[in-house]
Amino acid sequence: MPPTLPASLSPHICIVSSPDVEVALRSGALPSLPQILQSFSPVSSVTARTSTLIQHPQFALRFSDLAEIEEACREDEEERANRTIDWISSRVSEKAAKWVEIMNRTRSEGVTTPWWEELKKCAEGNVVPSRTEGWNHPVAIIFAVSTIAANPLQALQDLHARQIDLPPWVDPTYLRCTLIIQCGTSSLSDPITESLFNAVKKQYNNSHLLKLTLPSPPPSGVPSPALLPQLPNNSEVSGPDAPQPQTQTESFTIKMIETDLASTAKFVRELAVESLIPWMGKWVLEWNEAYSSSRRLPSRLFSSTRRLFGTGSISNSPAQGSVSLPSHGHTGSTSSVASLPGNTTPLAQQRRLAEFATILGDYKLAIPIWEVVRKEGKGGSEILPLLLTASPAVGLHAKHAIGSISTSYPASMLVTALVYTVRWDVGITKQDFLSRELEGERWLVWAAGSAEEAPAALLLAHAAQLSVIKGARRRAALWFLFAANRLEKCGIKPLTTYFLRRAQMMYESPIEKELSPSFWESEDKSPKDWKGFEGIVPGIEHALGRLLYTTGDVEAAVKLFLGLLKGVSSASPSLSLPGPFVGPNGAVVALPTQEAQVNLDKIFLEDFRVAFSHWVDTAGAKVDLASFRLPITFCKPKLTKLRLRDDQSGDDKGEWEEREREWTGFWRARGGKEKLDNRRRGVVNEAIWADFVLKNPLQVDVELTDLTVVVKEAGKTQVSKPQEGLVEVEEIDRISLAPGEQRTIPISIRSLRPTRLVLTELTYKFFASIPCSEPLGTRGRRLNDTIVQRQNMTYAPDVFIEVETEECRQRLDTSFVEDKQVALIQGERKRLELWINNTGVEDVNEVWMVSGPENVVWVEKSAAEKPTGSSEEVFQSPNSVSNPTPSPIRIEDYTGLGVLKPEGYFRLPIVYHADRVEDSNICLMFVYRLDDGGFRSARASLSVQVQPAFEISISSKPGRGGDTEFSLSLEVENTTPSTSLKISQISTMSPSWTCHCPTDGFIVDLPPSQIVCVGLGVRRWENGAEGIEDTRQFVRRKIGVVLRGEEIDPSEPPPLEVSCSHFSGPDPTLTFDSEDISYLVRQNKRKLVRQSLSRTYPSIPSASHQTVFPLYNPASLDMLVFWEVPSQKRAGHILVSGLTLGAEHGDLRGIIEEAESAKVKRSMYAETQKEKMEVMQAVKGGEWNVNSNPVVVSVKYELVVEHDFESGSCSVPVTFVISNCSLTHPAKFVFRLPSSESKKGSSSHILSPQYTGRRTFRGLVERSQTRELHAKMWIYRPGTYSLDGWVVESEVGDRQEDGTWKTRHRYSSQLGQQHQVNSGISCVTVRSVSKSA
Repeated sequence: MPPTLPASLSPHICIVSSPDVEVALRSGALPSLPQILQSFSPVSSVTARTSTLIQHPQFALRFSDLAEIEEACREDEEERANRTIDWISSRVSEKAAKWVEIMNRTRSEGVTTPWWEELKKCAEGNVVPSRTEGWNHPVAIIFAVSTIAANPLQALQDLHARQIDLPPWVDPTYLRCTLIIQCGTSSLSDPITESLFNAVKKQYNNSHLLKLTLPSPPPSGVPSPALLPQLPNNSEVSGPDAPQPQTQTESFTIKMIETDLASTAKFVRELAVESLIPWMGKWVLEWNEAYSSSRRLPSRLFSSTRRLFGTGSISNSPAQGSVSLPSHGHTGSTSSVASLPGNTTPLAQQRRLAEFATILGDYKLAIPIWEVVRKEGKGGSEILPLLLTASPAVGLHAKHAIGSISTSYPASMLVTALVYTVRWDVGITKQDFLSRELEGERWLVWAAGSAEEAPAALLLAHAAQLSVIKGARRRAALWFLFAANRLEKCGIKPLTTYFLRRAQMMYESPIEKELSPSFWESEDKSPKDWKGFEGIVPGIEHALGRLLYTTGDVEAAVKLFLGLLKGVSSASPSLSLPGPFVGPNGAVVALPTQEAQVNLDKIFLEDFRVAFSHWVDTAGAKVDLASFRLPITFCKPKLTKLRLRDDQSGDDKGEWEEREREWTGFWRARGGKEKLDNRRRGVVNEAIWADFVLKNPLQVDVELTDLTVVVKEAGKTQVSKPQEGLVEVEEIDRISLAPGEQRTIPISIRSLRPTRLVLTELTYKFFASIPCSEPLGTRGRRLNDTIVQRQNMTYAPDVFIEVETEECRQRLDTSFVEDKQVALIQGERKRLELWINNTGVEDVNEVWMVSGPENVVWVEKSAAEKPTGSSEEVFQSPNSVSNPTPSPIRIEDYTGLGVLKPEGYFRLPIVYHADRVEDSNICLMFVYRLDDGGFRSARASLSVQVQPAFEISISSKPGRGGDTEFSLSLEVENTTPSTSLKISQISTMSPSWTCHCPTDGFIVDLPPSQIVCVGLGVRRWENGAEGIEDTRQFVRRKIGVVLRGEEIDPSEPPPLEVSCSHFSGPDPTLTFDSEDISYLVRQNKRKLVRQSLSRTYPSIPSASHQTVFPLYNPASLDMLVFWEVPSQKRAGHILVSGLTLGAEHGDLRGIIEEAESAKVKRSMYAETQKEKMEVMQAVKGGEWNVNSNPVVVSVKYELVVEHDFESGSCSVPVTFVISNCSLTHPAKFVFRLPSSESKKGSSSHILSPQYTGRRTFRGLVERSQTRELHAKMWIYRPGTYSLDGWVVESEVGDRQEDGTWKTRHRYSSQLGQQHQVNSGISCVTVRSVSKSA
């Protein structure tokens, strides 16, 4: 059983009737004969015979008036296509409002939609023949007469003699049938009528007799199925008042009695079964035989013929399907046919064969022929999708069919594509049409192309509807949007609005994603938190809003325009990409990223302003502004802060928390149990500032009015009113925010009594009319107490900003006298002053200052004098890297009283040392005691900008014996562009070394961008030996505890004596007897050491550094550079640390070996073992485990020696000085000079000397001692001789009690010639001097 074909692929039968037939039917109140016969189609249970028998459950027929077909064929095809499009558009426009009402009422999302059904009817109702296909070409012509004619036989002869006025490209092969209608009102009796019918049947084949009673008056009638609409002819619509033809009636009643209905149905069935189908089957067999005979010839023969005779193409031979066969057809004259573009010859016989076989249902025969037709470029791709099984190849046929439509005539192209898609939609089952193999909805989009007419828009709409059924909602939304854009250009606003709403609804609906619940929990999102495609939805809503505004629904338009003001969301980065925007003309345009957002916000806000103003003017008192909800927020609650009078702007919260922890730890260490009350409280009748961060999310200027905050009392649900005497809140009349601007807006709140206030929401008016409020609460913490809370994301109640107010009793206010940013120079000591003011009503008798570990601050004593001293001094250092403790402020030193009275104040001078080159804040916390024994704090901060001024470097090298063990070179560069500095003093500090300067006076002027070099000599200082050994023992013990993983005891390093050397000019020397200098330098040293420890030992907690490491390394030497700017009265100092002199021999070697060889307790955590290895590696490479060669060789010699070589060779003495730089151990050495054969000069002008006498020296050098070795060079010619090539081997050890030597380390070194040449030293030049001259 073949599938049901579309009605447009059924046989087309034309009827030409005599005038008496129309008179007879009109007298019986019946429609035209084609409409009557069409009402009895299709015919059921029909069998067709071609090469096989085919059963048709229903066989459709199409009837039309031949005169109308002839007239339609005279019209230009492109003009008719244009009229078809306009006709369909007008029908859609008339019914659109009703359709939308039906769809909104039923809310159906099925396949059937009224606009698609209308489009199918208009496409299927076309029966006018086409040049490109033969489906509408007549296959039969019925010549009808009635018995009421004066001479029925003559009338019938006239009809058969009538010229068929069809164009030459219409297939002339058609069946001629004769119909005699016997009317009940006829004067002819039944025998006469039978005789007439027999005579006609002898003269004309395929004759039929139809007996109709046609009673008068006519019966009530029987409803008939609606007929398909057809395009009126040009003559029918030429005038404005032209009546619609009867063929346009879509539903009517046939006023016939039962016998007439049965007779008509019998005639239609006999026409199909006995005449038309056998006639078509006969032609199928004949044409197939001709086609098959042509296909039997081998293809090799045709190719050989073309090669031998040079034919480039095959003409339409009889074998190709144009052979003349006898038929009952008639070809009309072309004289009355208008000139038409395109082919003027009939269709190829192969195509007609395929069409006839398809109509009769012989698809086995039809499909191969359609394939041949397709390959020849004569169509076929549009029919194959109806006949083939669903597969991906079917979609290619459909795409080729649409693509092969000629684009020279756009209207014809659209109409043809519309007919194709309607046939596919009707002839293919919905299951196959929507399958993954076909994806038929895409065929409709291909057919619509870029056409902007209503039919193309409805094709897109139906494609979208099919996508909805498939579940492709995003694709459906896009096609609904495109359909709406095209319908808006056609002026069909109801459907445009409906499609835009459908697109909006689908874009806003969430996508169903089967994700793990853990995904949403990890992303901290809700599966229902879906905002839609924010890049495309605004374009849809904007076009929809404009449509609503133009159609009169202003309120809905205002709400849509207001909802478009969404701005750029920081949580959605996709919004920064260009998105489609529906412009005023309905086109989808893409704008650049930044320009897009600016233009969109301007357009949306302007449209909202116009619509809102119009709505307010027209609605009057009916305007309900409270129902509006602004989709954007301006306030950022997480950034909102309360600012009390004690708070300082720009402070870092972490700084103050660190100060509070420092105080708590200090007071607890002293045994105190009182707590620091760090709760922030406001004071009654004093302004509390709420700083609200407002950000304009739009890219246009926005103005907010009546901005204020809602405050309520904690524990109460009602908002406090001003007349209740609780609070006074400021209201800001107007603020303007630039595009994207973020600004902090302070609003003052004044509490009128002690209470706890809660800030609940921020209120304002948008557009000076719409009241808006934004909650100030932030989401509470995630709850995990119960199983339900752990399984489902549950949060505590929202957290709001709260502040407690109290009466002021004891209160201390602190601030810097100079409240602006202070610009300092690197290392400057700046004297600052603070105001300490008692603003309470009771006395304050105890104050402490907490400066923190990062600030180097000294509280200046009121009567302190800076002592002066000698160039050498020794001070006792606690040798601890612990942070400074809070400093007590002696109130009596500044006020003369032991307490600070109410409204009393004093100035507190401090000295700040700018040791860090950066912008920072001096954050000082002052803690004072309350009457109840607790403590409360006040804060003071000052912004400091420290500019770089110096580049300082220190280098050292071994000395050449005598009192100088090492030589230091200090380079100081003035990096300022215009400031002249003066180096007023240089001081050195070391537990083991002391320095001396070769010059007596010392003062250096340092102009901008200049460098000064200072040389110092270093010698061993013996007085601190005892403290040094205690320090080394302490470090060894604590490092051993760390490596063994034991708990570190809280003991700190032992004190240590430090030797200081000062070098200055005639001005008094600054010594460490001065408390401020001593304190500032100690804190500078502490900060540098702690920073170095944090870098070197990152795995050891910083809190343990003070109990493991001392402040001074015994071998270290620090330098202080004091400077001045006399013109600006500025002074300061810079500490240069990190220089270590002398040799060390791995003091921690035994401890490390012991820790490595000890049994290690296994740990199941790899991180623990990794941390232990990191500590071990840090200790091995640290400054306390340095291992270096203590033996240094220097040479004493004469640079130039003169000798008269005429008298022979000469001997030049050379002294090698062996120095032991070790601070703890003696060293043995073996010194070997090179032999004459072992060293040859590598350069032509550098010679290698020959040594005479002893070449190997052995000996022992005590720690920090030297020994001289004397050698002689034998010179036999003048030149430059290098003193290199020697080798020294040394070992460090200890003398045992029994006198034996125990070696700890061995070293070896050699001085190469190239090194000496590059450095320009250790070379002796021997000149030849003739004494005779």
